[in-house]
Amino acid sequence: MLSLLIFSRNDINNALDLAKSMLNEVDQVVIIDSSDENEHKKLVENAKPYHKIEIYYTLPLGYADPLRHYGISKCKEEWIIYLDTDERPNDSLAKDIKNIISKAKCDAFAIKRYEEATATSHTQFFTWQFRLFKKGKVLFKGIIHEQPEINGKLCTLGEEYFIAHRIDLMHHEKNDYNKMLLFEMLSYKQYNEVFVDYIRKFFALDANSLKGKLIIGFSNFILQAYETLSFKKPDQEIRKWDYLWFYFIRTLAYGIRQHRLDSLARIWKEQKKYLNYLEGERTKLAAQYSLSREDLFNISQILYKEGVIKYLGFDNPENIDKLTKEYKEGKIMEKGIDLTMRLIVEKYKKENKKLNMKGESLWYL
Repeated sequence: MLSLLIFSRNDINNALDLAKSMLNEVDQVVIIDSSDENEHKKLVENAKPYHKIEIYYTLPLGYADPLRHYGISKCKEEWIIYLDTDERPNDSLAKDIKNIISKAKCDAFAIKRYEEATATSHTQFFTWQFRLFKKGKVLFKGIIHEQPEINGKLCTLGEEYFIAHRIDLMHHEKNDYNKMLLFEMLSYKQYNEVFVDYIRKFFALDANSLKGKLIIGFSNFILQAYETLSFKKPDQEIRKWDYLWFYFIRTLAYGIRQHRLDSLARIWKEQKKYLNYLEGERTKLAAQYSLSREDLFNISQILYKEGVIKYLGFDNPENIDKLTKEYKEGKIMEKGIDLTMRLIVEKYKKENKKLNMKGESLWYL
């Protein structure tokens, strides 16, 4: 009936603690582990007494997002709940979860995740997360923190159910996955889609409900009116002003959620600094791989359309297994986000007959 899906990298104590805490509530636990060799061996050894726990090793790609489809492919049950190692369902959600899905008249649930929580309390800042869904009813798309598109009906769980994002369990190993934001270069069409998606998630809107249709429709109307009046084309990259406005609104939305509204002038100044930083890093990335800014924009368009998982062929579990085998044999020396970015750039250059990368190409999937 229900599989628990966990992704882990050198955080084996939290991964195993989460798995054990849910053993009585689920029928299968799947852990996708990218830990260093010794840590992975410890996890496998410590999980042996628990027959419900299945562990699959994959090479480290810098963040879990590209492995989500791979993880889902290992889940055998109809329903899946996906949790990070620093997240815990509250007691009510854990206790009632099977009853919830047995009576479900939808294909996925939006659940509140309190972003700053401890074992005994949490702040009021929360986001809506689509973490409980039927297998085969979600498609992950995007560049970083790929969000699920629900192929079916979405429901919202009540106030008594939530996920706690535990600050006392957060794993602080250095992670450079934010480098992927260098590919967050928006056309006006995607600008509209991302803005509307933030609105949908901010209010946990069911796009098929009347309320959802009205709010989403009105938001689309305002955005398209602005672009028509300013003579912008859907496939044109947004101008610097619109990037700045996008980052400002996004930060403001999180501030409202956190009840921590700061000086609007300071927020604007910080986002301007952030945009300048991104532009500088994009220039470095283009030089590193002999790409133009147009190439970077083209890559971003492809990734927004297909998502990293599909573009890299990671929707085929055999490709993950193949790369992992090469990594374990020492044929792939890179790891983490640098490997993921290299794979993306190599595929783009191959498809567009650009200059070859230095060294042996990894793109053979």
